[in-house]
Amino acid sequence: MLNARKSPKQTMSDSMLRRYIRDYLRSHAGDTVDFAWQGGEPTLAGLDFYRKAVA
Repeated sequence: MLNARKSPKQTMSDSMLRRYIRDYLRSHAGDTVDFAWQGGEPTLAGLDFYRKAVA
């Protein structure tokens, strides 16, 4: 068996998420933007992360 160390779960902080969305919105003209997260690792962030992202 390999001696693999588990690293702590790392997700984007709330402040980084707010900055990212703010900067993304500022850089795109128009009335709407779409965000898409693909399956796999991004979905491991948990439901609360995505609730904050769309709030």
